[in-house]
Amino acid sequence: MKKHSALLAAGLFLLCFSLSGQVPQDSLAIHKAFSEMPQSISIDQPADVARQFPKHVGVSSGRNPQATSFCIRIYSNSGQNARLESSRALSMFQSEFPDTPVARTYNSPYYMVSAGSFNTRREAEEALKNVKQVFPRAYIIRK
Repeated sequence: MKKHSALLAAGLFLLCFSLSGQVPQDSLAIHKAFSEMPQSISIDQPADVARQFPKHVGVSSGRNPQATSFCIRIYSNSGQNARLESSRALSMFQSEFPDTPVARTYNSPYYMVSAGSFNTRREAEEALKNVKQVFPRAYIIRK
């Protein structure tokens, strides 16, 4: 039993000693590989991608980083008849655009009617073209 322990200890010692010589060489090889890499990277892309990217970044970024969707505000008012007018706007929208969700909210003192839920501003802009034919003062908001 003592013979096996001594042989095992000697084997482990030789293994550790041989590996310790490899680590610095491997580290030097890795350091050399990274130091030979270029300091800058150039990206070749089509001109239309280069033009669209700033627009995408502008659409995607905004004041509220939690905002992930857009909707169309078709009515917002705080006048004496705002409650009745918002109800009429809601009904008119539902009859004109039955497949698009619409909701009326009250945030004192404003009654608001908002429609749709769009993942991108571009989708909201496409829908807004149709909505403006019925609600010319409609505009896009972030949710």
